[in-house]
Amino acid sequence: LLLAAYHTYRWRLATLRRQQKILQREVKLRTATLEQQKQLLERQARELQHQNSVLSLQQRQLLHVSRELQQATNERIDFFTNITHELRTPVTLIAGPIERALGHARGPAVIEQLHIARRNAIHLLSLVNQLMDFRELEEGHFAIHLESNNFPDFLDQILLSFQAHASERHVNLRTRYRLTPPYLLFDNDAITKLITNLLGNAIKFTPDNGIITLYATAISFLPSRKQLYIAVQDTGTGIKTGDLTRIFQPFFRSKGTAPHAFRGQSGTGIGLYLCKSIVEQLGGTIVARNNHTRGTTIRILLPLLRDTPAPVAPTSIPTPATTILLVDDHADTRQYISTILRDHYRIIHASDATTALHLLDAQPVHFIITDLIMPGIDGLELARRIKANPATARLPLLLLTARTDNASRVAGYNAGIDDYLTKPFNADILLARVRNLLARHEAYRRTDALRVDASELPLPTESNDERFLRRTVQVLKANYADDAFNVARFIDAMQTSKSILEKKMRTLLGRSPGQFIRDYRLNVARELIQKDCGNLTIAEIAYRVGFTDPKYFTRCFTRQFGTPPTHHRSSPRT
Repeated sequence: LLLAAYHTYRWRLATLRRQQKILQREVKLRTATLEQQKQLLERQARELQHQNSVLSLQQRQLLHVSRELQQATNERIDFFTNITHELRTPVTLIAGPIERALGHARGPAVIEQLHIARRNAIHLLSLVNQLMDFRELEEGHFAIHLESNNFPDFLDQILLSFQAHASERHVNLRTRYRLTPPYLLFDNDAITKLITNLLGNAIKFTPDNGIITLYATAISFLPSRKQLYIAVQDTGTGIKTGDLTRIFQPFFRSKGTAPHAFRGQSGTGIGLYLCKSIVEQLGGTIVARNNHTRGTTIRILLPLLRDTPAPVAPTSIPTPATTILLVDDHADTRQYISTILRDHYRIIHASDATTALHLLDAQPVHFIITDLIMPGIDGLELARRIKANPATARLPLLLLTARTDNASRVAGYNAGIDDYLTKPFNADILLARVRNLLARHEAYRRTDALRVDASELPLPTESNDERFLRRTVQVLKANYADDAFNVARFIDAMQTSKSILEKKMRTLLGRSPGQFIRDYRLNVARELIQKDCGNLTIAEIAYRVGFTDPKYFTRCFTRQFGTPPTHHRSSPRT
């Protein structure tokens, strides 16, 4: 038994030793495998680290190249912008002598050639301005300046510049307006650029004997939200379906179309991009659709900003969108006065003088009603500040007060108020006071307009503002007879920006550049009518002072001077 147990032990020991050797071999094998895998992983990690280093280096190189490319692009754009800006002066100097030559030319052939040169000079200037607009929009420098105007009349004035070319090709320009009342608040310059681009594009792609229709109407998808719908429809070649959205991309030009040259130019490829950018800046949308039969329609939706003229009472001459600023710290008083005036005028509120001064800087105001006793700045100090500011000094100012003593009245008049109204007051008396002060202010404004003499303003030569005013008169004197001379060309001639010119004109003269141009032309026309003794027709005089539509001239003249042009003749025409 002992021997059998010994042999069994020896057998088991040998078996364990064999298994141990097998396990050792497996461990060594697995260890070697793991070592190989470890080395492989370390090698892969080193390769990844190297690749990361390479990628990081490439990323830094790409960033550096991108910055250099951006810098080079900016330098090229700046160079391009500067060259474009420099082109304005020679183009203007080309157009000027052409205008003067047209005034002295006699031969029909010479006049015809000069008209061709004039049209192309103006178009070249328009292209230069368009490129400048493109740069301003790209840099986000586009600013909106809202003014009140008769929107259909404004569109008709833009259409006039296209009539001659359209007539040459027998293209019928039609209008379809439905805006009642017609007065809106809009940016004149932006709408001019928008409609000019759309009409020019429509004419270019409309064949001879075609039809172009300009639509303007108020529509409402929701009861509480009205929008201004503008559309330009043509009977041209249409646009490829795949290009309908791409035409608003910068420098895109649709292939396979046969444009009809507009003033000898093929275009820059940025016109519709400018239109889209302007519309978006104005808070609207623009789309292109092919018509069911032929041609294309460009459709625009913009916010509708009404500016309805106040009803004209027999004793007042309220202007369109007569706005009254009501300043009172008592909410119920403001509400009560608003109920008296809101059916006749547009009312804006301020609960204190500081807010009132901010509102005067932010939007047009035609009349001010202020309480005397208010926290902080009182009514007298507000009146002093308003009258000390050239931009607001001539606004009529009515002071509401419970004080009736002479000392208070003297203090008020010394502060510059135009009239008193003691509390409590009668609603009819308040309306009458407002109407009379507005009528007086309108009379003064017309008198001031007459002082814009046809030769020059009697200004001293001391300050920058006075030199600026002299320059404005010199520019108008040289250009008023040109029917193509508008605010954009006025800005170019003054060599300033639109915002600076607008601010200076309103501050120093109390009117916009467009109003100043119109007033100047009307005063020249009035002098011509008075001195002419009937040798020229009213239409001829209208053309001489830069109006292209005698009927529109007559409306403007009558509104400015109170009577039609024929009433100003020194002797009737026979």
